[in-house]
Amino acid sequence: MAAPMSDFVRIRLHFENDQFENTWLLFDNRKCLTIEDVAIEIRNRYGIKRKEHIVLFLMGHVLRNEENSKILRDDDLVCVRLVL
Repeated sequence: MAAPMSDFVRIRLHFENDQFENTWLLFDNRKCLTIEDVAIEIRNRYGIKRKEHIVLFLMGHVLRNEENSKILRDDDLVCVRLVL
């Protein structure tokens, strides 16, 4: 049986360094419990190297890794910064 759509969140990703195109990300917030889990999902989907640290921002504010992923809502614009 498929998971209800309420278990999924669709966000817009903006990569600050233009390494990737701006895109949508649909993730399951039952599997991605924290912002760190969302960052790992981004890393895996885009093949981002382990040496690059991912920092996520919402409305100009840092999303801390330990924050619950439920802070994100459908259609949020999340900025992705890759730091060496």
